[in-house]
Amino acid sequence: MTLKIKRVAANIISLLLFSFGFAMLSHGQTDRVWKIGQPIVTYWAGPGFPGGAPMTDAAAQQLKTGGWNLVWCNEKELDVVQRNGLRGLLFDSLFNLNAVEDPIKRDALVALIDRVKNHPALYGYHLLDEPSAG
Repeated sequence: MTLKIKRVAANIISLLLFSFGFAMLSHGQTDRVWKIGQPIVTYWAGPGFPGGAPMTDAAAQQLKTGGWNLVWCNEKELDVVQRNGLRGLLFDSLFNLNAVEDPIKRDALVALIDRVKNHPALYGYHLLDEPSAG
């Protein structure tokens, strides 16, 4: 694709996104417009991090007192995260490319997502750190 075609495509996409947003606002859909909300304050490693200390109520309270609001957790720790008014960054060993290619692991991954996707403490999934160019 040439640079000129890419620019035209980018301009069309930008125009469509702008038009869609304007249309939502002009039709009383303001409750569906994304708002920034509370800034994310998180950490690397620490409680709840894979292979580290578990996310307990004591650890969650210490993090909250320190000003963190997005914490590492696994599925079983989501309730701890919610109970302490935090948001969870979910880690699971199924979040890898091999799980998608293996039918049994893929089914387990789909089941995991179905169990947690509506949990009030779930903020996001930690899928991969520093992926290679490949």
